[in-house]
Amino acid sequence: DEAEPVDKKVDKALKQINEVDPPELDMVEVPKVLGDVFEALFGGIYLDSGHNLEVVWSVYRRLCPNLDQVVANPPINIKKQLLEMFPTVGSVVFSSATKEGGGTVTVTVSVPVEGGRRSFKGRGRSKKLATLAACKCALRRLGEEELPGNLISEE
Repeated sequence: DEAEPVDKKVDKALKQINEVDPPELDMVEVPKVLGDVFEALFGGIYLDSGHNLEVVWSVYRRLCPNLDQVVANPPINIKKQLLEMFPTVGSVVFSSATKEGGGTVTVTVSVPVEGGRRSFKGRGRSKKLATLAACKCALRRLGEEELPGNLISEE
């Protein structure tokens, strides 16, 4: 259904995965062209306003109303969040990167859970993006309430 947020759709899809396969998530990069568009837009506003930064910030704050909140509480790196969730050295284990067809890279992260370990798979265009996708997948799944028999993969 179109009105459902994308993250809810992803979470639903992850719940439908066969229980012997680790849940997986693709990491999507924001295209460079998007940054170029913002740069051109705000460069044009700066020039057209006679080099008035107050005008530039006024427009920027209308486009990004949560800017102050993001600056005050910057998001923590996804991998760092997962490692902080399991502070014991060596408890979070990352697989070697595996190249798939089409230039996709896959990384699996394994974390300790009550009674075993749980694995999560991430895919991306690079090892870094695949690792971040695996961490994001793990954080999403581990953030849900653990129910008995709900382990995706035990080792």
